[in-house]
Amino acid sequence: MPAASRRSSSASGDDATDSYNGDHDAGRRADRASAGVSSELLTGADEPDMEDEGSDAARWARLRRLEQARRPLSLSLDNVVAGGVASASAGPMDTSAASTPGSTLTAGAPSLLELARRLEVAVERLDGLDTMVAILTHRLDSALDRLGFIEDHSLVQLEKIIRDLRLRLSECESNALNDLSNRSELRDDLTRHVQACNTPEAHAGLRRQLAQISQDVHFLMETRPGPRTP
Repeated sequence: MPAASRRSSSASGDDATDSYNGDHDAGRRADRASAGVSSELLTGADEPDMEDEGSDAARWARLRRLEQARRPLSLSLDNVVAGGVASASAGPMDTSAASTPGSTLTAGAPSLLELARRLEVAVERLDGLDTMVAILTHRLDSALDRLGFIEDHSLVQLEKIIRDLRLRLSECESNALNDLSNRSELRDDLTRHVQACNTPEAHAGLRRQLAQISQDVHFLMETRPGPRTP
């Protein structure tokens, strides 16, 4: 067999072996991704940095736990894993994997640590918003209670003031009626007395009384003891 044909067959055999190994590794990664990263951490995968806290697998597991604890991200984590596996198995010259919807682990995409940090910040903000909403709700309830108390107290005070005013008006009306009746009686008495004094008989009686008073005064003046002379 010529050397060129032997080299060609050897190269094709190496390519087939590499393709088989790559497909086998991709299948193992897909199986681990479908089973979940947490199961890999429990069973112990053959990755050398799987137990490292700063490794991508640990960060990915932490991100998945945070995602399950909170609401899911707009970016599906399963799509991220599938896109990473597809880009790794496609080879450096395969450009079709970069155009697939699941292939998001590009050079400009954020790392898993950055995504985890952003998620933690979002969770902290949500907790802060929950606390602020609870505080505002409590303050609103307190304000509504105070407004209700003020309204009830104001209504009670207003009703009391209205009752007092009505009572005072009734008393004033009764006093005014009594004053009018008393004035009417006094006016009638004065009118009768004036009419009685305005008659000729009354005038004659008054003259007699005045004459009698004058006589009494003269008598008293005459009978008053004067100073004694020697």
